Amino acid sequence: MYPFSYIRLGITIVVSILVATSITASVSFLIDRELARQALADFQAQAKIQVRAAQASAQAAIAKQAEVLAKQSEVLAKQRVRMKADALAQERVRQARMNAQKTNVEICSFWEAEYLKTRSSEATLHRRDACKRIGKNY
Repeated sequence: MYPFSYIRLGITIVVSILVATSITASVSFLIDRELARQALADFQAQAKIQVRAAQASAQAAIAKQAEVLAKQSEVLAKQRVRMKADALAQERVRQARMNAQKTNVEICSFWEAEYLKTRSSEATLHRRDACKRIGKNY
């Protein structure tokens, strides 16, 4: 058997403390690494959830904007149709007025010619009434 020695006991205690510290550090490192991996996985999961939520929100906003644009486009199309119809109606009214004015000029000219031929009171009355419509006063 070995004789008792404080030096051996001291070395054994120091080696034991070093081994224990080394094991504790290794276990602590492994635990920290696992916790970091778990935290990273949780962060990635949260990031995916937030990205999906943002995508869904963006898609909803785009769909709503597309709907608004479609309604505006429909309103504009109806306005264009209405404006074309109004323009056609105004053109018809203008044509009718031009035709009426042309007819009034022709009637005035006819009664002026009749008056110059006959010099009758009837031709005078008709000439005065017909020519008054185009602004000639007799």
